[in-house]
Amino acid sequence: MHAQGVRAEGLTIDELREALREAMSTQYRNVRVIITPHQFRSKRVYLLGKVTAKGSYTLDRPLTIIEAVAQAFGLEIGLFQHNTVELADLNRSFLMRGGRKMDVDFYKLFMQGDLSQNILLEPDDYIYMASSIANDYFVLGEVRTPGKVGYVPDASVITSIVQRGGFSERAFLKKILVVRGSMAKPQTFVVNAEAILSGRQADFRVEPKDIIFVSRRPWSQVSELLDMATTAFIQSAVASWTGANIGPLIKSPIVPSIK
Repeated sequence: MHAQGVRAEGLTIDELREALREAMSTQYRNVRVIITPHQFRSKRVYLLGKVTAKGSYTLDRPLTIIEAVAQAFGLEIGLFQHNTVELADLNRSFLMRGGRKMDVDFYKLFMQGDLSQNILLEPDDYIYMASSIANDYFVLGEVRTPGKVGYVPDASVITSIVQRGGFSERAFLKKILVVRGSMAKPQTFVVNAEAILSGRQADFRVEPKDIIFVSRRPWSQVSELLDMATTAFIQSAVASWTGANIGPLIKSPIVPSIK
């Protein structure tokens, strides 16, 4: 017996069996379909950053954020001034789905017990637990080599952009956005690089964990750019972390480009 034009992609075994039975029942009576899977390709989620057991996990049942972190044996801990402390910065940790940050507050979830934040995970989700001890910051958008920069005293917006190769040809210099603080309630600053370069303003001092985002077009409201800057940050953070730490555990991370 043959059934043509039946798509198996995205179907469960039971759904595929029924689809094949319906397709062949137009030609045969009392059709009985038996499906023997040759190979299972499991759906997976990824836990990165300051969790004890980093890597990919099979999503073979409904799984929440707390359950996933528990599977990874919880958050990493370390010693600071002879005290045991968690190494995750919950205010800057995030869940990424389809290349974008989901509206989840990890501080509320883990520190305040707000279970409304404990959402179910979906295939290819990334949970990224940021480091509370890292002093790196990010220079993103219209610079020649966007990415992470190691913090040094007296770092500034212009010197940081120079470290990442300088502005691209499409960079909008009059308004550069600096994002600081938690992912849920960030502080924002607007820096006029054109005025700094002409000597009309002093350069803006950078702090650890800042996000410096250079737009390719003029903008007037911070809200226009904040989502784009945050998205660029989470994509860059996941890409740089997986490249340095996970390697073969994540063969093809989903990190769409910003256009």
